[in-house]
Amino acid sequence: LARLERMSIHEMKSGFKGLGYAKAVSIAAAFELGKRYQKDLLFKDEPIRDAESIYNLLKGEVENLPNEVFYVVHLSRSNRILYVDRIFSGGTAATVVDIKMVLKKAVNILSSALIFVHNHPSGSLNPSAQDDKLTQRLKNAAEMLDIKVFDHIIVSSMGYYSYADNSRL
Repeated sequence: LARLERMSIHEMKSGFKGLGYAKAVSIAAAFELGKRYQKDLLFKDEPIRDAESIYNLLKGEVENLPNEVFYVVHLSRSNRILYVDRIFSGGTAATVVDIKMVLKKAVNILSSALIFVHNHPSGSLNPSAQDDKLTQRLKNAAEMLDIKVFDHIIVSSMGYYSYADNSRL
């Protein structure tokens, strides 16, 4: 199922005999509905308490992707999720994150705190030097706007790494 979820519609059609466009679209839609339903069940106005809750919220969307993606979780003053934004998508080894775009959204919806989440398609949970640099730049910029950065979480098929849990934030 994990392999099927990662397939494009074209890959599904060509990979399975007798599977046409309409069925492939239906399968892709079913996966998407399942992810959305799971997210709704996990967070019914519950405050975010730890990295594991964010990991559980987003792992289905990011852990098996073939390319890097970057999400921003916007939190209210009471640590409830205001908005989850997939803000950037990149290649197999990196994605470009525009700090101005991240903070523009945070200011527009009056976020009190942010949690950053991105994946490592390689499976590695170790932050790269670029991950460290980006985290520090985002944290410094957010502080200037009185917005807290609670965590930066790296997700892979092997689990997750939390900057906050490892005292690196």
